[in-house]
Amino acid sequence: MFIDAIRKQTHMPTVKINRGDCIDKIAEEQDLLPDTIWNHPDNKALKTSRKNKNVLYPGDKLFVPEKVIKSESVSGGAKHKFKRKAVPIEFTLQMKKNDAPRANLAYSLTIENKTFEGKTDGDGWIKHSIPTDAQKGRLEIDDGKETYELNLGHLDPVDEIEGVQQRLKSLGYYAGEVDGVHGDKTRTAIQFYQKEKDIAVSGSIDEGLKDSLTNGYGS
Repeated sequence: MFIDAIRKQTHMPTVKINRGDCIDKIAEEQDLLPDTIWNHPDNKALKTSRKNKNVLYPGDKLFVPEKVIKSESVSGGAKHKFKRKAVPIEFTLQMKKNDAPRANLAYSLTIENKTFEGKTDGDGWIKHSIPTDAQKGRLEIDDGKETYELNLGHLDPVDEIEGVQQRLKSLGYYAGEVDGVHGDKTRTAIQFYQKEKDIAVSGSIDEGLKDSLTNGYGS
């Protein structure tokens, strides 16, 4: 009863998303699976709007259902295994150059205080399990000849101008600030991207652009 009382006191029915938040972290704090939260009927509108549970926007409101306690019957005098799902989460990053995967590329990846070293696979992927609350990282390629600072959980939805700017910036088409302003620099970057990808050149943020950016960036 004491433990159950604490659980009810700390349960948060609605969470306002802040910069750097991710559904995996929220789910872990509430002892739930991410999909249990994401697929709840009260999150239908958010799910329809954002489409990807890993790419939310500051100010979004996420409903968090209360945990349902599950009981299991086990025999005495024997060992039993229980597996906790969804923890930790997997960090995935694909390295490309001119749209071609950068395979067998030596790297050093530091997430918070833990460092991973290795080589990208045949398709240029880097994959490692990391804590759900990780927010900062650093990637060094070829003994530090290339260095990238990583802000985990900071990618905005492609439906927002910031999300378009972030993807264009990471793909090498935009050099301006991620400021949420659809100004001349952003419009020029969009036009350059559209021309390179052989889609209608308009400089506007339309469905064709958003679909191409989502597919090209991976989210």
